[in-house]
Amino acid sequence: MKKSTSQLITQYSICLGAILTIGHLFAGCKALSPQENIEAPVGTYINQTFLDMSEDSLLINIPRYVTELQFSIPDSAYLNNGFEEFYLHTHQTMDTIHMLDAWYGNGSLQNLSLIIGKDGNLLMLDTAYTQNSEPSRFVRVQDAEGKERTFVNELNAKLISGKYQVTDKSGKQFTAEFMDNGMVNSMPDYDHFELCYAGDCANECLKPTNLISFTKKGIDAIQYYAMERDKSNGKWTLYSLSAPQADIQGERMIGDKWLEMSKIK
Repeated sequence: MKKSTSQLITQYSICLGAILTIGHLFAGCKALSPQENIEAPVGTYINQTFLDMSEDSLLINIPRYVTELQFSIPDSAYLNNGFEEFYLHTHQTMDTIHMLDAWYGNGSLQNLSLIIGKDGNLLMLDTAYTQNSEPSRFVRVQDAEGKERTFVNELNAKLISGKYQVTDKSGKQFTAEFMDNGMVNSMPDYDHFELCYAGDCANECLKPTNLISFTKKGIDAIQYYAMERDKSNGKWTLYSLSAPQADIQGERMIGDKWLEMSKIK
């Protein structure tokens, strides 16, 4: 039976309406979930909250869950807290990364969450662990050539990297340069340094203080020194420690002045 012109127009309108309705539904779905396309983080992220606190705190006393995060394997995060390194299983829901069984508290294993910010940096919801008033912020830092920097690079840069006029305990003067990568140039007897912020070194001194260790390539011995800084002029004073006691770790007393270091601007 041949359809009239009015019937054809009506049928066409119904079909067009259905098509438009379906199109709006699909468009609506995309508009309702814009965060589904948030990319998972890739690379190394460092604890900026720790670094912000480092100039006014004993490093070993700064609360932290970890100091560095790395993302290179799907559904996994590599973590470093300064004295141990480990992996955690993760999964991402929109802008939140869930790190499973991250720490033990209240009688059971607890998860930790990371929020991906609009700037690509991360906010770790770790206040239950650190007891800080605010979550820890993790940032990705690259040098001028686009190479990623580590937490240790940034800690050194924040506190000690640079050229110094050094005066030793005998009054002899020389110039030394501390590098972000932990190398030290023109320091007699040493070519590498580390700032103590975690691990066994935290127990070396009886009195809580910031410590620096020096080593030389090819020699196993590690020498620790206590550090004090005059923030008004940026001068560091390093003190020797008493000799270690047999079969006792730590409990070393702060001794005589070893070096004074004034930064060369």
